[in-house]
Amino acid sequence: MKRRKDAALRWLWFSLAASIIAPALVFAYAAYDAYCDAFELADERIERSLEVSAEQALRVFRSINVTLDSIDQITRGRTDLTIKDSGAELSERLKQLAHTFPDISSIWVLDRKGDALLSSLFFPVPAAFNAPERSHLKAELAQGNEAYIGGVVSISLTGAILFPVSKRRHDSSGTFSGYTLISVLPTSFETLYATLRGRSSASFALIREDGAVLARHPVAARPGILLDQSSGFGQLIKGSPEGGRYTTVSNVDGLERRFAVRKLAGLPLYVSSSMETSEIRRAWLRQVGGYLAIGAPALALVCFFIFLTARSTGAFYAEAERREILEQEMRRTQRIEAIGQLTGGIAHDFNNLLTIIIGNLQMAIRRVPDEKPKAMLENAQRGALRAAELTKLFWHSLGSKHSIQDLSI
Repeated sequence: MKRRKDAALRWLWFSLAASIIAPALVFAYAAYDAYCDAFELADERIERSLEVSAEQALRVFRSINVTLDSIDQITRGRTDLTIKDSGAELSERLKQLAHTFPDISSIWVLDRKGDALLSSLFFPVPAAFNAPERSHLKAELAQGNEAYIGGVVSISLTGAILFPVSKRRHDSSGTFSGYTLISVLPTSFETLYATLRGRSSASFALIREDGAVLARHPVAARPGILLDQSSGFGQLIKGSPEGGRYTTVSNVDGLERRFAVRKLAGLPLYVSSSMETSEIRRAWLRQVGGYLAIGAPALALVCFFIFLTARSTGAFYAEAERREILEQEMRRTQRIEAIGQLTGGIAHDFNNLLTIIIGNLQMAIRRVPDEKPKAMLENAQRGALRAAELTKLFWHSLGSKHSIQDLSI
């Protein structure tokens, strides 16, 4: 019985442990798989946003290139003097071009020194816009024959934040005659970035290949933001010039983010999209919490039932053991009673025999005259009487259960 009890309880406790450990292992695997899925899903969201921001950036710079080519056609063969003479007409045409492409803030035609000849904003150009304070803007002008995308600058007269895209102008003989400059507001990109971000933790940026940030959201672009070679961006493009993914703490806002970067075709520019890793982990925790909300009550119920079964089984075997002990005690008592009945019968029969013996000895004593045989018969009579006394004592002791048990022992 004890062996069966121990085996049954051992199996139940093993089942209880297995019902906890096995689901825990399955849950750990599911949680890990969900963690990987959360980052894969985040990468897909980042890539979709990156695709949209890259398309917008390419569209804006195609518009800028078309505008630069159009201005080159308008000013080709004209000297600074003839440009000034036709300033009103040309300024109006620049204004129409600027209105055609809403992503362009303003268009400027500059001379060799970088001073403004024409502007889409006003005619004539106020002298203040050619003041020495424009020196920082002149430093962002093209140095070669290709269009050059300058860094973010702040215009002291207006407080505007912009980055210039400039290209050198040449006269009919191919001689350098000045610059065409298009001012682009970072907000042209940041408005779209805000829409893409919504209520998420996403961030977007337009970055020059040297690490200069031209537009960004949610932290807006400003002069001087530069991602150096030690940054995650710098390390990425050093090893993978076309872009890729990486996770690092942002140099701009100090938050750990999952980044995706893509190079714009034909341009020294990159677009980046990112998401806070804390948001990805929160999404994962919500998913894991859903697993727990469903699985934990069911597991607790199973464990509870197994625990109740183990207790019931223990109680069952305890009751069975108690009954077995009682049955053994009852059988022992019955054996003792049977022995008592047997010995009582034997004592009764033996007493009857002793009565006959004693009676015959008494008769023999009265009839034997010789002293020697008579003495022998009297001795036999005394032994028989002693035996009768012992038989009576034994007979009286049969009335006590304790005495019977003592006798059985």
